[in-house]
Formats: sequence, C-alpha cells, structure tokens
Amino acid sequence: MKLRERFVVTLVVIAVILAAPAAVAVRSLLTLRQDIVEINVRNAARALQLGRLQAAFRDMSNSERIFLALANSPESPQFANARRMVTENEAKVEVAFDTLSTDEYANITGPAGAMWDSLKVTIAQEQELILSEQVEAADTLRATVVDSLLTR
Repeated sequence: MKLRERFVVTLVVIAVILAAPAAVAVRSLLTLRQDIVEINVRNAARALQLGRLQAAFRDMSNSERIFLALANSPESPQFANARRMVTENEAKVEVAFDTLSTDEYANITGPAGAMWDSLKVTIAQEQELILSEQVEAADTLRATVVDSLLTR
C-alpha cells in the first residue's frame, strides 16, 4: 500500500470516527427535542385543565353563596335552581379535579385531593344546615370553615 493510499484510508477512518458520535449526538438531540415538545404540550394541557378547575371552584363557591343567600325562602324557584347549580358545579369540580390528577400528576395533586374531600364533607354539612333551616349555623360554617378551605 502506498503512502498516498494509507493517507486516504487514515482520513476515511478519522472521518468515520468523528461521524459516528456526531450522528448519535444528532439523533439524541432530535429525541430530546421531541421529548421537550411532548412535555410542553402535556404541561399546556394541564395548565388548561387547572384553569378549568379554578373556574369550576369559583362557580361552585358562587353557587353555594347564592344557595345560602336564598335559604330564607326555600319555596322560591330560585332556591331550587340554586340548589341544582350547587350540585352541577360540584360535579364540574369533581370532573376537573379527576382529569387533572391523572398520570404523573397524581402525586402532586394528592394533598389537594384530601382538601377537596374535606371541603365536600363540609359543603354537605352546610347544605344540610340550610335544608333544615339553620341558616345562621350554615352561615357561620361557611365563614369559618368553607371560606378558609376555598382560599387555601
């Protein structure tokens, strides 16, 4: 083998040695880019779900306040409508929370799930007080317990 052929072979070997890691690096960068895009999409979807959960909580709180405000007139159609809205908005919160607390977000939403369970029990107690015409007790429960749980 002539010197010229050895030189060409050496250059080819060097090129292969340099090209192989570069090809692996490019493939790794493309995979990393795809993973980042997937994470961004997933986080954007979770942010949207979080916004829906916040809106559902706000609507539920508002409907609870309206229900409490109409407690002194239980025969009115507005009272029945407010009670229906409370039930619907609680269901919306439940659906939004369940949607948000799936996959890798289940561990993160665990403490919020415990607070939601506590809040559901307290809201049920508040509704029982309203339906048994103990409006002052329901108002006190809302002021001392429900509002503090909603603001956390």
